[in-house]
Amino acid sequence: MNEVDKGYDALSLGDFMDKYKRDEVTWKITKKYLSAYDQRKREIYSIRRDTCTTRDDQFDWFAHMCEKVWIYPYVFKNVFIKALKEWGLYE
Repeated sequence: MNEVDKGYDALSLGDFMDKYKRDEVTWKITKKYLSAYDQRKREIYSIRRDTCTTRDDQFDWFAHMCEKVWIYPYVFKNVFIKALKEWGLYE
């Protein structure tokens, strides 16, 4: 497989998994964001509140995030529901 120079360092799946281990991802809920942080407390992913306003949006986010190798779907589900409740978007 040839590497393509895109102006950033490409990571193999193994390197990515070493860098962002599931057990080391923490979540923070704010008024506008649900954010994931790595073990060094750097933000690695965020979801904006305004992209979660409909049930379809919420389902799409859940499905999208569960495809990620660094996510425990059960843990994400609990955090996501907590964020939706805090944002007043959970029915």
